[in-house]
Amino acid sequence: MKTLLNRFRSKSGKTEVSQDANDKLVKNLSETTRSGGKILVVSKGSAFSGNVVNYAIEMAARTRSSLVALNLDEQGADFDNFRTRSQENVSSFSSKAQEAGLLFAHVVKQGAEDSVVADLHSEDGNVRYVMEDVASHRATGRAVPVYTRAMLRVK
Repeated sequence: MKTLLNRFRSKSGKTEVSQDANDKLVKNLSETTRSGGKILVVSKGSAFSGNVVNYAIEMAARTRSSLVALNLDEQGADFDNFRTRSQENVSSFSSKAQEAGLLFAHVVKQGAEDSVVADLHSEDGNVRYVMEDVASHRATGRAVPVYTRAMLRVK
């Protein structure tokens, strides 16, 4: 777990990681994945909302799953800046997951959501659920879209 957290450190005690190192980290998480598989939490921005962080941690704890946080840059204008902001903003999510005793990994990718999620799923069959950080308002409150592997095959 220390190795996982050490990757968030930069010059002021933090170390930056390449995308390849990040991908290897996510693949290595497969070896220690909890029995419930993984939940991929997708944000199309450089940060995750508090609602999706709390919901993802609760769901992972209930389903005995590991968490993979994906910051997705669909615009592609300044990916290096997007990656830097994403890595800075994920520390709260990582800390909360660690406090809950969950395995956690963070990935920053660029591209269309459907293809990036499909690629991650094909690389790692342990991704059981995909959760989007798009809270939709309803009369009953907020809902966080969650879908399963079967739905990935349909898309």
